[in-house]
Amino acid sequence: MNTQPLMNEIKVAEITEGSNAEIGKLNANDIIQKVNGVDVMFYSEFRNILKKNKNKEVVITVNRNNAPQDLKVLVNEEG
Repeated sequence: MNTQPLMNEIKVAEITEGSNAEIGKLNANDIIQKVNGVDVMFYSEFRNILKKNKNKEVVITVNRNNAPQDLKVLVNEEG
């Protein structure tokens, strides 16, 4: 998954085929708002939470088409 850090939002740029992001139903253009209920506004915050949850499932809340959605995604061993 590639992301584009924008001013105060994290937008998913593309999803790698076969990745945990694809399996978890993340889509390009989703805006990541929370991980496990914790607000994330900056890419560094998002990455830090993923690194703390290596090989675990997290709930990523995204804004998709102006509606929030909770998606369960398995974090890989790299975080």
